[in-house]
Amino acid sequence: MPLSLESAMDAAWPALDRDESGGWILRAAGGVTQRANSVWPRDINGHSGEELSGLLREARSWYGRRRLPVNFQISEDPAAAALPRT
Repeated sequence: MPLSLESAMDAAWPALDRDESGGWILRAAGGVTQRANSVWPRDINGHSGEELSGLLREARSWYGRRRLPVNFQISEDPAAAALPRT
């Protein structure tokens, strides 16, 4: 399986604080870097709307404990189409 651009970026420059939740990678590093302070929704296929809502609640809580906003790394990957654009 080829390494995606997102996977390569995450491996090359990992965030200092990270956790995985339901295929999403939650990343925090302080400072102003949005890439390292963002959710990478690495795997969103097969999640129902209710599961996606639960993952979003968990991300809000995780980032809230770190006093950071919830930002998403969104790419042109077709899997990202399952995320709402609002």
